[in-house]
Amino acid sequence: MSTPRDIVIRRRKEIIAHFMRQDAVARDRAVTYEPDRPLDRRIFERMRARGIVKQDNAGGFYIDVPHYKKFRRRRVRRIGLAAALGAGAIAATIAAVKQSSLLDRD
Repeated sequence: MSTPRDIVIRRRKEIIAHFMRQDAVARDRAVTYEPDRPLDRRIFERMRARGIVKQDNAGGFYIDVPHYKKFRRRRVRRIGLAAALGAGAIAATIAAVKQSSLLDRD
């Protein structure tokens, strides 16, 4: 079963794929896009607000590849940081439990 987060990630990838399949990666290659789901519209608008998707003067849209790569790097960095913090918390808990059990032996 997919979580809401998984669904958003999958839909974001589908939106990006729409533009990549059509090579819409520059202003002169912009294509039309009309989200057909409310969730896709919200994701698309967030991507526009972040500068990942830009609009040309004729109403077409394209992926700003440098912004998209920057977005991806930040996301990977945040995931790595969260994993490191989680591992640190687990290690601290294990150390505390071991210390506690050593103290209880007396």
